[in-house]
Amino acid sequence: MPIYRDWKERINNYLLKKCIHNRTRTIGGREEKIPISELYNREKHLLLPLPDKPYENIKIQPAKVDKYQTVKIDKNRYSVPTSFVGYKTQTHIICWKITIYAYNKKIAEHPRLLGNSKWQLNPFHYLELIGRKIRSFDNAKPLEEWRQNWPKSYEKMLEKLIAKKGENKGKREFLNILQLHEIYQPTLVEN
Repeated sequence: MPIYRDWKERINNYLLKKCIHNRTRTIGGREEKIPISELYNREKHLLLPLPDKPYENIKIQPAKVDKYQTVKIDKNRYSVPTSFVGYKTQTHIICWKITIYAYNKKIAEHPRLLGNSKWQLNPFHYLELIGRKIRSFDNAKPLEEWRQNWPKSYEKMLEKLIAKKGENKGKREFLNILQLHEIYQPTLVEN
């Protein structure tokens, strides 16, 4: 269970317990010493009904994709696929995630970053561009970050492809293998 769901559940349980405990309390400064629960029962017919659709705590704002394939939201950057550079997008900002849309189609989703000047880069968004500019392979920030965590077998595979097909063709073929992650589970790609 994600941390935010656990936190949300715990805070809701805490608030419920406080409300239940508060029902028997009387409000000071009144002539009648009537419990809050009785005051509520007297006034509840005056309350509006709850809406059919729950309230969504979401902020929607436009953003333009820059030359780095990112949109800037709250002083942080979030990546999108290469084909959307220069496009205007609509971002849906929720406390724990950012969803980016272009032409009413979801093009990216990221965990929301806290703080300033941070980058959330999905390496899959950059594989096409790196394939076209293969010399950037070793210095591309999204690949550098991913490379720190990928299995050692990937490094061996990359070495073998470069030895067999040459530097550029070997790296391009390796990028094609990395793209399989978008379709298949990591364990299937690794094997």
